[in-house]
Amino acid sequence: MLLLTQGQIGLKNILLVDNHNLLYSGIHAILSANDDFNLIEFIASDDQLPHSIHHYAPDIVLLALNVTQAPGVNIVGFLKKKFPAVRFIVLLDTPDESSLQELSVLNVAGIILKSDVSKLLLEAINAVSQGKQWISPTLMLAFLHSQRTQSVDKLTDRELMILRLLVEEKTDKEIALAVNLAERSVRSHLAHIYVKLGVKTRVGAAVMAVKLKLI
Repeated sequence: MLLLTQGQIGLKNILLVDNHNLLYSGIHAILSANDDFNLIEFIASDDQLPHSIHHYAPDIVLLALNVTQAPGVNIVGFLKKKFPAVRFIVLLDTPDESSLQELSVLNVAGIILKSDVSKLLLEAINAVSQGKQWISPTLMLAFLHSQRTQSVDKLTDRELMILRLLVEEKTDKEIALAVNLAERSVRSHLAHIYVKLGVKTRVGAAVMAVKLKLI
């Protein structure tokens, strides 16, 4: 454990938790150049983490999931429950979809990639310190793709058939004849398809169908 400075009133006091010392140097340099933030402690393991949070009362914890042998999301959930006033920004090595899904359920304040540029770290801390939630743009794309993929898995066989006919530029009437449905039923199916694909128009649905290799 390396003690940096005492918490200071008026500044956003930040605790960094990661088992890579090199990361500390970079983050320390970034935060030292900002008058609003104060890096009060650097911890390389989870042994003293609850004690340190209780003792130093940071406003924000930058938490890498590599500090624990247990699943990282477990410690995040435990700490959020134990210290509800503290805002947690999770540092990820890679845009792992399973971690994103679990962290989104935990409703963490922020998620950032270690490879993100320094200005994004400051943007994340600024947003979180104002009570907002923040997620790395790269992770957001991965998350949206994951969400869409899950939604696509929920498309019924009939919806997939209608989607393929839509891509072939068939009208509602032509689709209705092809699948033996009333036009109103086709429009209802299309509305459900749009929601599952996260789009609003026929063109958007067609583009997403091609992008996700549904045809």
